[in-house]
Amino acid sequence: MTRIILIITASLFLAANNLLAQQHQYAHNVIDTLTSESYQGRGFVNGGADKASHFIANEFAKLKLQNLTPDYTQPFTVSGNTLPGELSLKLNKQLLKPGLDYLVSASSPSIKGKFKVIMLDSVVLNNVKAISDLRKKTLKRVFIFYDRKGVNSKEGVALLDSLRRFNALGAAGYGTVVEKLTWGAGLSTRYATIPTLSVLKTSLKSPIKNLTIEINAQVNTDIPARNVIGFVPGRERPDSFLVVTAHYDHLGLMGKGTYFPGANDNASGIASLLDLASWYGKPENKPRYSMVFIAFTGEEAGLLGSSYYVAHPLFPLKKIKFLINLDMMGTGSDGLSVVNGTVFKKEAAVLTAINDQKKYLKQIFHGGPGCASDHCPFYEKDVPCFFFFTRGEEYGGYHSVNDRADKLAFTYWDNVTRTVKDFLDSF
Repeated sequence: MTRIILIITASLFLAANNLLAQQHQYAHNVIDTLTSESYQGRGFVNGGADKASHFIANEFAKLKLQNLTPDYTQPFTVSGNTLPGELSLKLNKQLLKPGLDYLVSASSPSIKGKFKVIMLDSVVLNNVKAISDLRKKTLKRVFIFYDRKGVNSKEGVALLDSLRRFNALGAAGYGTVVEKLTWGAGLSTRYATIPTLSVLKTSLKSPIKNLTIEINAQVNTDIPARNVIGFVPGRERPDSFLVVTAHYDHLGLMGKGTYFPGANDNASGIASLLDLASWYGKPENKPRYSMVFIAFTGEEAGLLGSSYYVAHPLFPLKKIKFLINLDMMGTGSDGLSVVNGTVFKKEAAVLTAINDQKKYLKQIFHGGPGCASDHCPFYEKDVPCFFFFTRGEEYGGYHSVNDRADKLAFTYWDNVTRTVKDFLDSF
């Protein structure tokens, strides 16, 4: 009898590991697809985000999720400034590489020409007289570059704070010297009147005397956008809902040839969402509550998709038992962060107890409220929710061209997935 039990146990263990391996490979395939060049960074230039929405809708159909709309999608439109055209920057005679040496703010207007450069450093910005003299100059054909490091004078700090917001010096444009390149968004709902750059400090080979620049910006209105929604009916409480969300958009294109793959942010979240949809979509894993899976667009441009959904819900928001939002799920060596963990203390205690018992992750970090992702519009409507994101030093390509699929280690993927699944099963 003991031998039979051992054989059965071993068989179940092998079957479970085989299923995990299949799910692991599925997540890899999803991330590889969404980060490929043909998806153009899943932004609002060249239809990248639209292509991603079709891919996710097709996956929902393959997984046999039920639909709340005829094609799983909730269409709406967005507007904003984009950078779809030619883009180049020379400092002195040195041609810089976009994405690797410099970034252009997505709110920048078009510009082309050669300009003189004035560099503001701590020597100038800590000198009251130098700042006063600078304000008297005519700078319409000048780009102001500045390095914030070491600036401590009240006048210098005040000047820097007013440059980009108000063009306090009346310059043709501005450039910030930075230690690391991090892009904000590929679609800007803010329209600036001056071009603004970020240049990597290590890319500056000599003092800048002049620059030659070309930016081709385009303001687009009524850009098609789509949230993608599928669900699994609950076996006991079909009229109450657990909701799993993740955003599929990323930064898209900066100029014609530079795209931001967005592997961790947030192809990993979509892969995790599809992993869960695949699991709960199987008849033997049918959840107690109905489970809704929503892939949002427009998160990077200001939570556009989730805000639209909350304003146009497909079922009453008060019917949501709990919502979890998955964003940047590709690491995990240092554990899992939970935004709203100190707000919804009962659910936080359950999550901690799961990890304490199963030892999935190093630690669960419970934080307070925050509006950095798509849970926020729901939270503001009193929907109980968590925002999960993984922690770990094994990856650091946030909002850069280095956020690539081949850089995601996947070391803790299975344990992160188990943590989320066990938490959902607790309801």
